[in-house]
Amino acid sequence: MIGGSLGAAIRFAIVELIPSREGFFPWGVFAINSAGCFVIGFLFGLAGTRFDISPNLQIALQIGFLGSITTFSALGLDTFRLLESGSTGYALANAVGSLVAGVSLVFLGVLLSRQIN
Repeated sequence: MIGGSLGAAIRFAIVELIPSREGFFPWGVFAINSAGCFVIGFLFGLAGTRFDISPNLQIALQIGFLGSITTFSALGLDTFRLLESGSTGYALANAVGSLVAGVSLVFLGVLLSRQIN
């Protein structure tokens, strides 16, 4: 619960720092989702190495903190708004770009954490 509260507050602050105008690419949500994907990959990789991360801490960080700092619902809403405003190219870039960036950054985070061995 504490992790979720902290993650939500940080997400709000970052999205407010990187504003986007109606009909333009939602950089704030894209940035926080991408960063969260990298961090969750990094933590996942650390948990599988010589670092002993307790299951409770993993849950607090991955589900609580990172689950609330990243947001699939905001991605969906931003993409819908872009489509509704006629910005089909931005909508496609947001949906596809977020998926590609997210999976790539999880992979990069895992690879980087495993180099720490």
